[in-house]
Amino acid sequence: MRRPVQALLAVLAPLAVGCTTSRAVSGGAQIEVPAASPRSDDEGGPKTEGAEEAEPRVEAEPRVEAEPVVEVEPPPPEIPEWAQAVLDGQALELYPQRAYFWSGADLLENHEGDVLAKGDGERRVASPDVVIEDDRTATPRRPRLLCRSRNSAVAAYVEATALEEVIAVPDAFASPGPTAPSTIDPTTVGFRPKVGWLIERVEAEEGRAALHYHDEAVDVTGWVDDSAIDVVYSSTEASLPELPAGTHVLVRKTTLRTAPGGKTFGRLRPTDRGPTPAVIIHERRGQYALVTLDRRTVHVTGWVSTSALRRPEDSWGRGSGAGFGGSRPNPAVELRRGTRLRSASSSEVVGVVTKTSAFRCTECEGTRPVVEVWACDTLVSLVAEQD
Repeated sequence: MRRPVQALLAVLAPLAVGCTTSRAVSGGAQIEVPAASPRSDDEGGPKTEGAEEAEPRVEAEPRVEAEPVVEVEPPPPEIPEWAQAVLDGQALELYPQRAYFWSGADLLENHEGDVLAKGDGERRVASPDVVIEDDRTATPRRPRLLCRSRNSAVAAYVEATALEEVIAVPDAFASPGPTAPSTIDPTTVGFRPKVGWLIERVEAEEGRAALHYHDEAVDVTGWVDDSAIDVVYSSTEASLPELPAGTHVLVRKTTLRTAPGGKTFGRLRPTDRGPTPAVIIHERRGQYALVTLDRRTVHVTGWVSTSALRRPEDSWGRGSGAGFGGSRPNPAVELRRGTRLRSASSSEVVGVVTKTSAFRCTECEGTRPVVEVWACDTLVSLVAEQD
C-alpha cells in the first residue's frame, strides 16, 4: 500500500514551496504534504488557488449639492410696431397714409375677415383715420386702420368698400369735358382738387369720371382720370401749390365759362362769412376775365364777367352785402405774409398773416393798422405790425 502513496507524493512534490503540512493516512502513518503555493494574478495581487476573484474597488464620486430651482418669468408679450409708435407719439409721422372710414361698417380682426365689431350699417364719415397698411394689391382689398380715441388705439381691418373715394394723386386735374387737355398750366380752364378731397361722382366714361365740388364760394363740375381716385391717400401730398395773392374780389355771383361766352361748368359767389374770395386775373377779353380762385382745397380757373370783380379798396359796401361788405363803406389795408397780429389790450402776438391779402381795417393809417380777422368763426380786431 505504500507505493501508491509514494507515487502521489512524487506528483505533489514539485508544487510544494517552502512549507509542508502533516496529513494522516490509512494505517496511522503521517506523511508530509507540501502546502499549496500562492500565485499572483495578472495585476500582481496575491490569490489563493481555487478562490473566487474579488470585484475591483470603485472609488465613490464626490457628492454634489443640487442647484436650487429658480422660476423664470416669461418675457412680456411683444408690443406691435404700430402700438409702440402710438405710445411714442410717432404714429402720424411713421404712418402718413389716411382714409375716410364710414363708421357704420364692420371692423375686422384680421385680413381673413373675422368680425371684430359689427357695424350698424349707417353711413357716417368723420375725420380721416391713419392707415397702417393700404393693402393695395390684395384681393379682396382690406386696408388696416389705426382707430384712435382719447385714451386708446385699436388696429382693425376694413373692407375697401367701407372707405370713401378721394383724390389720391397730387397732379389730378378736372377739365370741363370728358376729354383731358393735352397740356396743363396755371391758366388751363378747370380745377385742381387737393389730395385727400372727398369726391362726389356724377357721371362716368371709359377711364374718366365726372366729379362735383362745392363749398361756400365754389360750385363746379369737372372730369378726372380714374387713376387719380382711390380710397387711401398720403397726407404728405395733401397740399396745393401756393399761388400769388388775389388782386380782385367777388362782389356778386358769377358764372364760370370755358371761354369768353363759352360753355358753363360752374359758378363763383361771395361768401356769407369771412373774407370775400379774392381772385388772380390772368387775362381780359372784353367783358370777360380769365381768373383763378384759391380755396385751399381747390384751385378753380375759368372765364367770368368782369362786372363781378372789384379791387379790394373799391369792393366794400358794393354788391349784395355778402362778405365784409354790407351797405356801408369799409376800407381795407393789404398785409404782407408774416405780418404779426397783436392783441390791442396786451400787445401780445396772438396771430400772423399767412398769405398776403386785403383785410378790413377800422384804423387804417400808419404802420400799426387795426384790422378784423376771423378766428374760429369769430370776428376779432387785432393790431397789425409790419416790419
